[in-house]
Amino acid sequence: MTPLGHFTSLNKAIVKLARDGDLAAFRAFMIGRFRDELPKVDPARVLPALEAVNRAKRAIERRSRLPAKPRRIPTKGKKPPGIDWVGNPALRARLASLYAKYGEGPAAHKAVAGAMRITVGQARLAKKRHLDVVHQIQQAA
Repeated sequence: MTPLGHFTSLNKAIVKLARDGDLAAFRAFMIGRFRDELPKVDPARVLPALEAVNRAKRAIERRSRLPAKPRRIPTKGKKPPGIDWVGNPALRARLASLYAKYGEGPAAHKAVAGAMRITVGQARLAKKRHLDVVHQIQQAA
């Protein structure tokens, strides 16, 4: 068989396996026949052969997976209420005491967030918006 013939026969087999969608048969083909016949393929057609294998593998794996969950339609319900830092001085005092205990920096944000059971971003922004502003006002006065 000619190098072009090897490429054509491999390509036909790859397309058939992709159409069938049998992953075990595809793996057996790759271990056996494909590995044996790839060196016989025309060097200019090796890359297209490998691309065909990649496309076939993706198609087979896409079909073999479980069907995707139906898309959830967002409800028009209310957003969960946020934390009221302005109206709750006890919460601000707790935040200030925790930052005094843990100090500055990313590790402190993480520690404060864990202690208050909020996210790291909420802790960082609360410090920036409600504690740092108070310190700046006190220093300016």
